[in-house]
Amino acid sequence: MKKYLALVLFGFCLLGGCGGGALGSGSPEVSFSTNILTFGTEVIGMTSQPLPVTLSNVGTATLSIASIAASVNFGETNTCGPTLAAGANCTIGVTFTPTASGGLNGTVSVTDNAVDSPQMVSLSGGGSSTGPSCSAKGQNCAPQLPPCCSGLVCTFEGDRDFCEPP
Repeated sequence: MKKYLALVLFGFCLLGGCGGGALGSGSPEVSFSTNILTFGTEVIGMTSQPLPVTLSNVGTATLSIASIAASVNFGETNTCGPTLAAGANCTIGVTFTPTASGGLNGTVSVTDNAVDSPQMVSLSGGGSSTGPSCSAKGQNCAPQLPPCCSGLVCTFEGDRDFCEPP
């Protein structure tokens, strides 16, 4: 009877019923480089420079990504494939294209096989019919663009100038 019970339990564990062991263990877990992106003020209908968000799988199993989507007034492009191995990451580039004046909020949502799916990054920015007043953190600050917002300085990185904290 003991042998039979051990075989039944072993078979049950092979089918994913037992946790904690090498078989059936591990799960994907999403982490973002930031949970909030704030864009400056953009002219209605004009698209901002993209701001990057790194999506990392900090779990111990492969992350299966069903979708990555941005809400109205925001857009996204990404380097993420349909799966992301444990310990790997990819980049989501988020843009802002206001359709109205004033403060606008949204999200980038990632739907996947992690327990807390969907995960979201909060987005905000302002729309204006007259033009932006300043460039937010991570945005381009070339001479023809508005100056950096308060508390930020224009810093050369790679081949472009970006607004960053001093």
